Amino acid sequence: CAPCVRIAPVFTSLSNKYPQAVFLEVDVHQCQATAAANNISATPTFLFFRNKVKIDQYQGADASGLEDKIKQHLENDPGNNEDTDIPKGYMDLMPFINKAGCECLNESDDHGFENCLRKDPTYLESDCDEQVPVTCV
Repeated sequence: CAPCVRIAPVFTSLSNKYPQAVFLEVDVHQCQATAAANNISATPTFLFFRNKVKIDQYQGADASGLEDKIKQHLENDPGNNEDTDIPKGYMDLMPFINKAGCECLNESDDHGFENCLRKDPTYLESDCDEQVPVTCV
């Protein structure tokens, strides 16, 4: 659509300007089930998610309106705090880790896999050598 083509370079520019946010583009013609699941009735439509939960939506090709909406959600993000220990441009991936889908080999009984997922002094340790293979989904 013409508005989609017009807003595309703005979307790319905003993704570079706000690296603390994740920007994804979905072709609603290729991913019709995704469009239906998110009630997309017009394009362009921008969805805002936090911790896998849809928190807002913006329709239209107004560049300043889209940027205002992005700023609003970044300012209201409790994880986007100046006093956080996460470096700028990075994000905490913990909300996306499915612990049931993780496996750790060689973990010790006293210092197991769960320890590396906590924000405390606990740690993960091997029970046999220096290797601790971990897979997460």
